Amino acid sequence: MYYKCLSLVLVLCFGQYYLAYGQCSVTSTDGYTVEISVTPEAIVAPTTCPFGYNYNVRMSYQINFTGSAPGSVYTLQGHLTCNQGDLFFNLPNSPGSGTFVTTVNPYNTATDCATATVISLGCQDVNIDINGPGIPAQTISCTNSGLPIELLSFEAIQKDNQEVLLSWITLSETDNNYFTIERSTNGLKWNEVQRIKGAGNSKEILHYRYTDQYPLTGISYYRLKQTDLDGTFTYSKITSVRISQPKQDLAVTYSNVSPHLITIEGNAENLHALQVYNKLGQVFTQRVTINRIHASKLTLDLQQLPRGIYLIKAQNVATRIYRQ
Repeated sequence: MYYKCLSLVLVLCFGQYYLAYGQCSVTSTDGYTVEISVTPEAIVAPTTCPFGYNYNVRMSYQINFTGSAPGSVYTLQGHLTCNQGDLFFNLPNSPGSGTFVTTVNPYNTATDCATATVISLGCQDVNIDINGPGIPAQTISCTNSGLPIELLSFEAIQKDNQEVLLSWITLSETDNNYFTIERSTNGLKWNEVQRIKGAGNSKEILHYRYTDQYPLTGISYYRLKQTDLDGTFTYSKITSVRISQPKQDLAVTYSNVSPHLITIEGNAENLHALQVYNKLGQVFTQRVTINRIHASKLTLDLQQLPRGIYLIKAQNVATRIYRQ
């Protein structure tokens, strides 16, 4: 769900402003793929500059290996092109995520150091040099020239130490189909939590919110995946939150389309070992098809069960369900 900002509010906080750039990837002849996402976030410059200034760019990155991948590649580095020239940077040769600040330090003769952004300085083209096992030395483009959204912020905040409120603000959207909230325990392997419809095309400030009612215990990492109408996608930067007292109940939702399908949401630890019993205590779990969407959400197909009342028992909780 998104909310329009109807009042005239100056929200361009340039220190927090960043863009979601496109993901680029290379597939090795050895059967693995390297996925790279590099995002210019903000200009690092002096606060005053009566005669011009030198600047650098704060950037975030996400590197994933999929398939039968080695521990690292041989070379992984890049170039960010701004109006003033080429800003070289190095990336880790193995999977991971983080932020860095370029060190090329080009000079800008303008006096806009206090308000400069990656857009105003034309820092929009990212190219990656890569070489590794089964990957010949080459340069690939990691630029999303369409800039599908201008993302002002993406935050994850714990509520009552049991839920996570995810919120983000877009300044504009172009051909934006939907957002996907993804969650991870280690910042490397990601699972879909929820999809939120985008606005398509918008020049207004839009606020989006979603509550993860059954987050993982401990530290979880969240990121926002934005998908265009043509299927291309970009990622936000990664944010994290800690939950130490997760909910211990189960939420049951019945399908409006198929009366034998239900959705169960709950704490991941509780859903790890789920059993289905009838009212006489007989086990019917093997007659139920379980489709795990992610750690905190799954669907049950009760088509093979007779109509009636059943009991779902998880590790610490239990709840009644109805086979209609």
